Amino acid sequence: MSIRKGQAWSMDFIISAALFLMVLVVLLFAWNYVSSDTSSQMEIKRMETKVLDISDSIIMTPGLPADWSGSDVVIIGLAIEEGKLNGTKVAEFVAMDYDDARTRLGTGAYDFYFRLKDSDNRTITIQETDAEAGVYPSDAEMIAASERYVIVDGTPATMVLLLWL
Repeated sequence: MSIRKGQAWSMDFIISAALFLMVLVVLLFAWNYVSSDTSSQMEIKRMETKVLDISDSIIMTPGLPADWSGSDVVIIGLAIEEGKLNGTKVAEFVAMDYDDARTRLGTGAYDFYFRLKDSDNRTITIQETDAEAGVYPSDAEMIAASERYVIVDGTPATMVLLLWL
């Protein structure tokens, strides 16, 4: 029994179409992986820039207005001067409502966690309140962190600020 020319051509076409579809599927999966990886890297870069901007604002400015307290704050800043934080403002910031603090910090779509710790990694207490605010990222997809050395009412400390998604 012999194969006619039309039958051989049909078989070649089916094999080449199957190979083409397999290559196309592999390329689509690779493209999807590269695309999602690139968008994740861009999001992390945005978060890193945002966390550095917010931490700069916190430790380098007194906020807006400069003598803010409680609910009259527009932009949160805790500095008396660069790197020296006002303990009263820290206590008021820590006592703020989470959503209100997020808005005033300008975190956008990101959640935040703020903490002042001593050299033994213990949270500092200011005016009988732990210097800790926000939500700790226990189930975050992405985290951007900033650690800055500061002085709070004459005591050296490390300010930790995390933004997370």
